[in-house]
Amino acid sequence: MNFDKLTDKERIEFALGSIKLINHYLRGVNEEKFENDMKTQDAIQYRMSCIGNAINAVSEKLRERYDILWGLYVVLNIDSAELMFQLKQKDKETNEPYESLKSLFNILYDVYRHEYSDVLDSEKKSYVEDYDYPIKTKNSIWTVKNK
Repeated sequence: MNFDKLTDKERIEFALGSIKLINHYLRGVNEEKFENDMKTQDAIQYRMSCIGNAINAVSEKLRERYDILWGLYVVLNIDSAELMFQLKQKDKETNEPYESLKSLFNILYDVYRHEYSDVLDSEKKSYVEDYDYPIKTKNSIWTVKNK
């Protein structure tokens, strides 16, 4: 994906979507299953790379307006899938910033909502575990494959 052609809003939306997908991939996965499932590890690593690339492309102007650890999201591009598993495990244990997958989502989502006021309060989505994935659209591989 060429993040240079996206707006900052689209970049943040892409990163948020990737965090949601990581959450979905790890739902109900214990440590043993995670360690033995290379497909899940690869999918998470890919999404981490997507987050890092999307946030790395966010404009300096936007970064300067928000005092968050932008670099942490960029580092996800090179870190291991094991980190995401550990952060997911901490979702129920801590509300500290940057110490759980949930907090990474919420911090970035707060920037998104504040920056783009067209996101109404009624549309605010919290970090939840009931998103339906994969999203199947008329252009998705699932639909094309079945035609």
